[in-house]
Amino acid sequence: ALKKNQMVGLMNDRHVRPSEKSVMVNFFNKKIRTNPLIARYHQKTQCPIIFGCCYRDGNGVPSLRLKEEVITEEGKDSLQVNTQKLYSVIEKRIKQNPEMWQWFHEYTYW
Repeated sequence: ALKKNQMVGLMNDRHVRPSEKSVMVNFFNKKIRTNPLIARYHQKTQCPIIFGCCYRDGNGVPSLRLKEEVITEEGKDSLQVNTQKLYSVIEKRIKQNPEMWQWFHEYTYW
């Protein structure tokens, strides 16, 4: 899809065990361990990271809205830095519409 200049959607699971492939980020004033999949994909492809989320309208009908590009950095620590930037955007969006957010599992296990 990228070779045809088409959009690719990725969803990332926050719930990961400690490993050399996970990174620590700040999320709602807590350190959490997460998967840097999206930042790693960006690192390999140089494609932009566009944050999107689902919202429900007044009738409860969901729609996907592409909200903003996550400004990325390159360099030695780019996986952690870019993953943190993405989680900062997620946190900001949750704070804007907390009633539309649902947590499915505990994220502070480790």
